[in-house]
Amino acid sequence: MGGGMHAYYYIFGVAEPTFRCRLPLNIWPDEDKYQFINNTHQLLIETWISSTSKCDTINGSKCTDFVYDRSVFGRTFTEDANFVCTNAVKRTWLATVFQIGAISAYGLVFLLLMELTSSSHTSFAGNLALIAYTFGEIVAALFAYGARNWLNHKWFNSGYIGLMLFYLYFVPESPYWLFNKKKYAQLEVCLRNIAKINKRENTEWFQLYRQLIQDSSIQMKTTIKPKKKNIRRILIRLCISGLIAFITMLLYIKISYGLGAMNKNLSPHWSIVIGAIVEGIGYISASFLITTRLGRKYTLMIFALFTSFCVLTIPFIKENYLIVTIVISQMGKLTISGAVSASWVYVPELFPTSIRGLSNSIFVFTGRLGAILAPIVDAALGDKYIKLTFYIYSRITFIMIGIVTLLPETRNRSFNDDNENNNRIAAEQSAVQ
Repeated sequence: MGGGMHAYYYIFGVAEPTFRCRLPLNIWPDEDKYQFINNTHQLLIETWISSTSKCDTINGSKCTDFVYDRSVFGRTFTEDANFVCTNAVKRTWLATVFQIGAISAYGLVFLLLMELTSSSHTSFAGNLALIAYTFGEIVAALFAYGARNWLNHKWFNSGYIGLMLFYLYFVPESPYWLFNKKKYAQLEVCLRNIAKINKRENTEWFQLYRQLIQDSSIQMKTTIKPKKKNIRRILIRLCISGLIAFITMLLYIKISYGLGAMNKNLSPHWSIVIGAIVEGIGYISASFLITTRLGRKYTLMIFALFTSFCVLTIPFIKENYLIVTIVISQMGKLTISGAVSASWVYVPELFPTSIRGLSNSIFVFTGRLGAILAPIVDAALGDKYIKLTFYIYSRITFIMIGIVTLLPETRNRSFNDDNENNNRIAAEQSAVQ
């Protein structure tokens, strides 16, 4: 939830409200209202400010000071820093910082939540985290609507995240990680606490735990070092996982950040709330489909395919069919949310526990690159060439779908499954002995 609040704070805190050049002091002193005050004020604005460019005066010179409309977003950081016109690209730098911070902790919490649950409930745990993220979006939108000041909104988010730090102190370490690092004393304490919370007697699990430790010791002695073939397979999976993260987050940010500014007749706050509800539906749909015969792999491919169709359709209808464009965009939000949900559950299951932390780091890192790139590309291309992004993003999504076919299905596999070949080799060597 905190991740959603933090990520979507950027939309409102650094939103670009309607603006115009400020009248010179010798013409209208201390002008701070965007709306016309009287007929004289309106006449001066129409006479002094260019009607073709919001950044120029009537004589073609660039404005250095601006007046902003606070009726929609209230007071934004864009207004205080004048991040418009020639300084508009600086907003993308700020977006970069937000993307680095917003999802880094979220990715770790997401993986920890999945590893704190049993193998049969990993999809439920993963999608619970994603649903909580959408609640964070709604909270961010509603508070922005009430506060109408980027600074108050910032302190609200900071206070919430500060409270979470105290809670994280009491969260147990991942049993999978403790087992993989051979921290058996800490693992036993952790399992006893889990059993106590679940009202299980020690006799129900302790003997199985001791057998697991013994089997692990035997396997360590009989398992040979990974062959080059195994390393090559893992590297290929890491590259494909990075590509999945990059493209899905690129599309997610492209669609999500565009919803707030798409409909001029609907408040951006309510656009985000509706988008969050649609996003939640996408997560729930994906959580159901990944447990069916489609599994993780084909669920991801289907949602990505429909997202590609939505992205490809938008530039053809955007100018003339506003309502249809909004509907298609919301459908795109639903399908890309489903793709993100499936990928966040699917990718960790592709790797053994020993390198799952590394694989998750690469997955999150490449996903952040995609999220960072989306607003930078839009700002660099401008309105004139923005349609090109829809065509390019749609095509690379098709490419991603084709590459995903190279990956195995992970449904009904234990979340702690180690390298397949290691298990096979250990079994063969035990049989020989």
